[in-house]
Amino acid sequence: MRYLLLFVTTVLVVACSRQTGSLTSPSSANTALAGDHNLRTSSVSDETHGQVLTAVSGTGTGIVNVTATAEPVAGAPEDFGFSVEGEVTVHDAPPNTTFLVQRKVDFNVNGVCEGPAFITVPVPRPGPLVTLTTSPAGAGAAHFAVQFPTKPDGSPIPDGTPFDVMFRLLESSPDPGATELRTDCFTATTR
Repeated sequence: MRYLLLFVTTVLVVACSRQTGSLTSPSSANTALAGDHNLRTSSVSDETHGQVLTAVSGTGTGIVNVTATAEPVAGAPEDFGFSVEGEVTVHDAPPNTTFLVQRKVDFNVNGVCEGPAFITVPVPRPGPLVTLTTSPAGAGAAHFAVQFPTKPDGSPIPDGTPFDVMFRLLESSPDPGATELRTDCFTATTR
């Protein structure tokens, strides 16, 4: 019986280690190795899920998943405004460290993210700043939700508006600015 159990376990380990193929859901991207810059999901949200965070300074890696929702936006006419929910996960970062979750949005869609600066979520909307604090092992996650009735210039945001965006985690404590992780610039669309 012991040999049969050993044989079955060995077969399963070998079979699982040989699996190949593309990811099929955003949750799968969270468990994949984030160091692969070509990692993307193969779902409807290809552009906004599985965005890899890479260390610009310090250590760590992670994933950003962002979803534009069809939720009505307070202060915006029907079919206008932008509502988004997102999640940031990180691992191999400094332990017991607090990061600000920031984004840079650019409505000039050219894949460059020329927005003026990184802004901490949810600014300019009211609410507490979104932070992520790592565990003693250097892992953590944060969820955020924000709504925007207009673009930064005050113009309306109709449904279906494309924009470029880049996310970053910036260490705020204990050593402000020592660790910074960023995604590449990617294009998303309002609902």
